[in-house]
Amino acid sequence: MVRYGTGDAIDPEGWQLELEGGAFTRVDIGTGTDVDAVDFRVGVTMTWRSGNTAFKGDTYHISSHIGDEFRDRNPDFERRDYVRDALVAGITQNLNDAISVYGEIGYAYGIQRGRTT
Repeated sequence: MVRYGTGDAIDPEGWQLELEGGAFTRVDIGTGTDVDAVDFRVGVTMTWRSGNTAFKGDTYHISSHIGDEFRDRNPDFERRDYVRDALVAGITQNLNDAISVYGEIGYAYGIQRGRTT
């Protein structure tokens, strides 16, 4: 979305802010095109690089939702909320031109694990 830094394609330095979003549909192939469920993900990522080291900070939200067609076929199904809100931090270190090491850690600060609603 927004980037500030050098224009060097090999060893860029600077920072960037990214927005992400997606919907992942689960379709019942046996019934044609009935939607069983949809998972949504939205997030914001900040990355920056200086020299041989790059950093990443990220937050995202994931939620799963039952499709209308699935509910129509399964009227007794109990709806459950599946939600995950998380923070992520990562670091990459270029050891040389051919080798990099990367580590990432995440913390889920908001979780609903299938609570019936």
